[in-house]
Amino acid sequence: MLISSSTVEPKYNTAEKRILANIVDSVVLLPLELIFAAILSADWSTPVLVLLLSILYSSYWMYPVSMHAVHGQTLGKMLCQVKVLDLSECPVSWLQAFRRESVYVLLNVLALILCVHQTLSDSGGFIEHSVLNWIWAGWLGLELLTMYASPKRRALHDFIGRTVVARCEARSKPSALGVTAPEARE
Repeated sequence: MLISSSTVEPKYNTAEKRILANIVDSVVLLPLELIFAAILSADWSTPVLVLLLSILYSSYWMYPVSMHAVHGQTLGKMLCQVKVLDLSECPVSWLQAFRRESVYVLLNVLALILCVHQTLSDSGGFIEHSVLNWIWAGWLGLELLTMYASPKRRALHDFIGRTVVARCEARSKPSALGVTAPEARE
């Protein structure tokens, strides 16, 4: 059963902010797509090509893992003022950040293997690529369904990582720009 936003504790009512944060993070990672196109259009030796593609594909999951482990937020989450915390609402560990992204890591490894195979064999790989896209879409559907069915808006990857996403509290101390953030209103 899906849970109405009106019954979710306000600090956990983050679904829409999380979706927007993912869109922002997609824009942040967009330059990787340009690098990807450049890599595939150049004439590299096989070992160099595999190394470059491995680094590129790893970047897609290393970005959220490292940002969550170090800051508790990706750039998108910072902009949307939500933060990833462990279940006791303390900062997440590197292990939790990795576990949280583990399905994405697996899907990226599968995509890397498929890309390398297609590139080296000059095969179209349409069926394999389509199957992987359906797996991604199915995972996204499960994530959204789980998030909207959870009283703390925890998505499936939050359950895997034992994390929760909460709204950031308003700060009352001066920011780096010297401007004081407004106090939270009741």
